This record gives sequence, C-alpha cells and structure tokens, in this order.
Amino acid sequence: MTIIVCMRLGRSRSIAVGLTLGAAALVVPHLCGSGWQTDEELSSRIERENNPVKKAKFEIRLGRRKLTHAVEACAKDDHPRCQESLGSFLTLMKSSWDRLEATGRVAQKHVDGFKELDIALREGGRQLEDLKQRVPYQDMGQIDSVEKETDQLRAKVLRVLFPALNEPEGSGRSRKHGHGKPAPGASP
Repeated sequence: MTIIVCMRLGRSRSIAVGLTLGAAALVVPHLCGSGWQTDEELSSRIERENNPVKKAKFEIRLGRRKLTHAVEACAKDDHPRCQESLGSFLTLMKSSWDRLEATGRVAQKHVDGFKELDIALREGGRQLEDLKQRVPYQDMGQIDSVEKETDQLRAKVLRVLFPALNEPEGSGRSRKHGHGKPAPGASP
C-alpha cells in the first residue's frame, strides 16, 4: 500500500513521506520506550533510581504490568501465578504510595507521581472488577480483597490530591457579605 501511495504522489513527495515515516519510526519508540521494558529491567531501574518520585513512577509502571500478568494468568487458569501477580501489583502500588507520601510534598501543588498513582489505581480497579466476572466463584476472594485494598489506597491518594474532599459538608468557607454579585434571581 505504501508503494502505491508513493507512486501516486510523485518522486519528491514520496521521498518526503518516506523520510517522515522513517523519522517517526525512530522517535516513537523513544517516546514510548518505557513500555518496551521487561519486568526485570523495570525492577533493576527501581533499584538504581535515587529520586523517590521517579522510583515511585517505575513501581507504578511495574505494578501495572503485574496486574496485566495476573489477568493473563487467570485467563489461562494459572491461579497460583494469578495470585502471585495480584500480590505483586498491590505491594508495588502500596510501596509507591509510601514513597510519595514520605517525600512530604504537597500533592495538590506537586501532582507528579500522585496523579500517575491515581490513574493506575483507577484503571486497576476496573481491571479487577472485569477479572472478577471471568473467574469461578471460589477464586473471587483474592481478587475481591485486592480490589478493596486498591479502592482504599485510591481514596487516600484522592484525599491528598483534593483536600476539600476531607472537609465535612457544610464546613466550607462562608462567603463574606458584600463581596461578589448574587446570582440572578437570588434573594438578598
């Protein structure tokens, strides 16, 4: 198909298209290069990394891979491997949370790492819910417990990202009188 397109475009345009596609083929793997790492490479990178936020991000990435391995193992009825991978997923997510929390950073101002953890936990919760639908009833226990702990961890992450969620309803700051315009139709 590429040859046919190049023939219709003419020689100079086909060279430009070829160079563009070639450049894209070189750049895209570097932009997405982290997705091509093996579990061992990610583990090694976690061990070598000194920056706690980067280390947490690598743990999150490896945790996501472990969850994918768990889903694949359950699909093949390899329940011991599924349980092992689920345990690794949860351990890595908790470790990344502990690492990010230990930095002492204000999450709502410096979301780097916290945001990635929230996304991974949200997507992980969905995957776990889907996985529960595909396994026999007797195998749901472990998945259910990992899902519950994932939800609890995500609630912690959301509380540091959005501190207003911690305030009880009605305890918000009251508006000072005389500041701002009332909404149209509102009584004074």
